Amino acid sequence: MDQDQYLSNRVDDQIKWYDTKSKSNQYKFKFAKGIEILCAAVIPFLAGMGDTIVYSNYFIGILGIIIAFSAGILALNKYQENWIMFRSTCEALRHEKFLFLKQKTAYEIKECDWSSDVCSSDLDRSSCLNWGTPWAACPARRVRVASAIAVLRRLIA
Repeated sequence: MDQDQYLSNRVDDQIKWYDTKSKSNQYKFKFAKGIEILCAAVIPFLAGMGDTIVYSNYFIGILGIIIAFSAGILALNKYQENWIMFRSTCEALRHEKFLFLKQKTAYEIKECDWSSDVCSSDLDRSSCLNWGTPWAACPARRVRVASAIAVLRRLIA
């Protein structure tokens, strides 16, 4: 298997899968949140028009049940969290694919290269791709932030 076959069979399929899952979770999250907002907006209207609308108390109760159900589904399935994690992973894979195609890794660059967004030669890039890794915990990001702070201090002084 050559490089192009590997990229198309493995990496591109993974990027497509994460992209699809991200879009799906985004749609589900926004749909459920929209239903919540719509129902919550209608309740005060029905409460204010209580005497003129027949069975308005029942409608208010049903809308409250819909809001509770929608909030429960969002909390149970964690669509927003999944959307963000899948999107982050998809973009990280795209970035790594770009670095691979350009043959620029953190090990090949000896100094700060701001155009490639890499600032060290001894970084473990795999630690940046873990799902649970906070943004600032990635060594590459810490080096970039520290480099940026050093440059700003030099400019200010």
